[in-house]
Amino acid sequence: MVKFSLLILLILMFEMVSSQPIEITNTQDLALGTFSQFDDVGGTVTVSNTGSRSSTGNVTLIGSTFSYAAFTITTDSTDQFSLQIDKPAISLSGSNGGSMSLQIGTANPEFPSVIFGSPATVYIGGTLTVGTSSANPSGAYSGNILLTFDFHYE
Repeated sequence: MVKFSLLILLILMFEMVSSQPIEITNTQDLALGTFSQFDDVGGTVTVSNTGSRSSTGNVTLIGSTFSYAAFTITTDSTDQFSLQIDKPAISLSGSNGGSMSLQIGTANPEFPSVIFGSPATVYIGGTLTVGTSSANPSGAYSGNILLTFDFHYE
């Protein structure tokens, strides 16, 4: 049995094309929790954008500590706008060697709408691909996620 513990640190980046002030705050990091892998086969661990966690293949979830990423978006603008969030795949590095791929999931809501006085909260999950125990030795895996928010004025 190989045990993993995973916490993803999020780095937030966005490009402003307008002079309207927009603030995006990361209020919760994506954490896939602790899991184990049996029989050197691998599988996946998914944390949804609604707060559930699941696994496939020979991956067993351990404990109940995990979370989706959460962002609060506010503006002083009276112009309403919506967001589209890019969903990159990233590589996570292990404390004992190895790497795993994390695919960022769809935002919830997928196209949030924001206007002055009405902040939006966006939740994002992801799916981690777990390989063999030789490729992914036990340990803590971490990485940075660069999210791009595209603003669309309505």
